[in-house]
Amino acid sequence: MKKINIILADLAYLSLDEFIHPLPLNVGYIGAYLKQELENINITIIKDPEELISALEDAQEYHVIGLSNYDWNMNLNSKFLRLIKDKHPHIITVMGGPNIDIDSEESLKDIFHSNIGLDFYVIGEGEYNFKRLIQSLIEKRMKTKEIWAIIPQAIIGLDRNKNVLLRGAGKDVGPCDLSTMPSPYLTGLLDKFLGNPLFAPIIETNRGCPFNCAYCYWGSSINSKIREFRLETVFEEIDYASRKTKNPVKLLFVADANFGIFKRDVEIAQILRNAHDKTGFPRSIYIYFYKFTDEKMLRIAELLKELTEISMSKQTLNPKVLQLIGRKNMPDEQYDLLHN
Repeated sequence: MKKINIILADLAYLSLDEFIHPLPLNVGYIGAYLKQELENINITIIKDPEELISALEDAQEYHVIGLSNYDWNMNLNSKFLRLIKDKHPHIITVMGGPNIDIDSEESLKDIFHSNIGLDFYVIGEGEYNFKRLIQSLIEKRMKTKEIWAIIPQAIIGLDRNKNVLLRGAGKDVGPCDLSTMPSPYLTGLLDKFLGNPLFAPIIETNRGCPFNCAYCYWGSSINSKIREFRLETVFEEIDYASRKTKNPVKLLFVADANFGIFKRDVEIAQILRNAHDKTGFPRSIYIYFYKFTDEKMLRIAELLKELTEISMSKQTLNPKVLQLIGRKNMPDEQYDLLHN
């Protein structure tokens, strides 16, 4: 079969001032995994809506467009799904992201009612399931109606004529083995964003969250069990980003839900400190820290003390509210220890 051209877009309202956006690491992982696992795949990563408009006007034929979906870009996605189908009805459209209620069939149907032009939605982690979707489309020569028996249950659709939710009948694949996940940095897939001053690097050293706070979907969306990327890969990504990034404020985002939860996070903090001392990057780091203070956290705070701020997550002092939201505050003596 001829080469399959795929666009993976994490669209954002890009500012023209000095605001720095995180580069699209999420779809970068999906693209890197696709290129590792499948042949005859051409991947285009897009963040800028204007670039997607240009791509749709280009003469190149695209077969699949995948959109990451969350509160901040859901309206953009909805508009583009209509535009895609108006201009190129043959293009297969896919969305993924935690901005859905997976326990309500009506809510799942509403995703498709609210997004005219959407063909598939991938629930949960995207790498394995999106790869299986593309693999199935290739096997069935891009005939979407013939793949439901072989795609995972985590992939859903809608029979719009009957208003019936469709779900893959194949076995779900996952959670992803992060130790074998290719790096979108080290494969060069994100170089165009590292070279753009508007974007700052973002790294993910682990995935998952042990907490199940009622107001947050982080733990539920990809399982509460935390899985780690290879430490050597994390080190190489930090080095790669420090040498390649052109963002003027030298900002780095860390995508972990609880940085500092593992002993090895002290090693990562030391590598970040070494990179700063050697190259000046990162000058500042945006991190979600582990919710409880211990010796590891104090060591990390010492290593990164002028590069970031250590947050102390006391959501409320009302015991009833804490019970309802599923959170516990750290003891006061731990706050005092960190503060001092």
